[in-house]
Amino acid sequence: ISAVHTALTSLASTLPGPPGVQLVVALVLVTISVRALLTPLALHGFRRRKAVADLHPKIELVRRKHRNEPERLVRELGKVYADAGLSPMAGMGSGLLQAPMLVTLYGLATVPMVGGSANQLLAAEVLGTPLSSYWLPVVLSGPISWPTLALVALLAALVVVAYLSSRQQEPGPRWLRLVPFGTVAFAVASPVALSVYLLSTTTWSLAERAVFTRYG
Repeated sequence: ISAVHTALTSLASTLPGPPGVQLVVALVLVTISVRALLTPLALHGFRRRKAVADLHPKIELVRRKHRNEPERLVRELGKVYADAGLSPMAGMGSGLLQAPMLVTLYGLATVPMVGGSANQLLAAEVLGTPLSSYWLPVVLSGPISWPTLALVALLAALVVVAYLSSRQQEPGPRWLRLVPFGTVAFAVASPVALSVYLLSTTTWSLAERAVFTRYG
């Protein structure tokens, strides 16, 4: 977190605009840069998950055929995956490899202190709103203002991205389509800086998946 914070503040100092805007733009650029570097891992995971999804009809057939024979069901399912050279957990490994950097960015947008000093990202303000403040108290604190409208617009963008992401979900239980909206709820209960990070990373994920689906 300390290393990324240093990179963030160094990048922000080269950008035009007020300090708060500089840091927000730098956070977006750092997030996108990290996601771009992780693209090969993401593509590998996407291909493995797609391969497992393609097995879904065969897996359902085996489950229906042996639903009353638990031990044989396990053996037959194992055979389906083995014949395809896959594992039920295919695609998760690449996601786990991406996790440390994504968790680091999350920490950067939430921890108040970095290396014994104040986190400059959270100490900054945009339109008079500290990036350390929480979405709901700001919106409910008084009459409509530019900070309030900016936060509402940020939340609306998160909702749109979550909706589009839900439409990208692979076939499966309907409740899975609600999972992307967890990002919206999480953002409302988190500092504004984290909302900026979440919008950046989920928008990248949306575009990345669209490209992988078409060309991957």
